[in-house]
Amino acid sequence: MIRKLNGELISYIHNRKVSLTHIEEDIGLLKIDNQTVGKCPFSYTKSEIEKVEQMAKTRRVYIEDDEVLYKDLSVGTLIDYKG
Repeated sequence: MIRKLNGELISYIHNRKVSLTHIEEDIGLLKIDNQTVGKCPFSYTKSEIEKVEQMAKTRRVYIEDDEVLYKDLSVGTLIDYKG
């Protein structure tokens, strides 16, 4: 998962953008392809997303998001990821 500067966690799984945002205590907001799915338990959902990432094959993906924490990742950067 990639953490953006605003705290949103982003992953690409099976060619879908999955984002998880921490709202309060252990509650998060889950979005798939920029459509809100709903509220969820943050820690459980994060761990399940990480499990799915580990099971998937490594691929290269085009990152469309900007303002990620890592300086070497910018708009259009190809990175290795499991998804």
